[in-house]
Amino acid sequence: MGTINFRRIEFVTSLSEHVGYKAGLALTRERIAELLDNDQDRLVLGNDEKLLRIRSDEYGDYLCRLLYKVGNISSPDSMPSIFGLYRKFEKDKRLLPIYLVVQELTQN
Repeated sequence: MGTINFRRIEFVTSLSEHVGYKAGLALTRERIAELLDNDQDRLVLGNDEKLLRIRSDEYGDYLCRLLYKVGNISSPDSMPSIFGLYRKFEKDKRLLPIYLVVQELTQN
């Protein structure tokens, strides 16, 4: 995965703009910090000019977590639910064929 270099203010602004676009909500820095868990607060609050290096998948995870917390998506996980469902049924000889039929129907 690649990384993104942000000044802290750019990171906060980017998250806020993405949530605004996806969910139609304007989030303040304080609200973003409140919605992300305590480990992430250090990324949101503090010196605006501090340089942050964030992996692109981590950025996606932060965004999914925020969208989930504001009620825009049904899971905080950035992985498409189709993969989680496959893992859930892959070892079940009775349900896997049913899952595969349903998955095929949803692809068409």
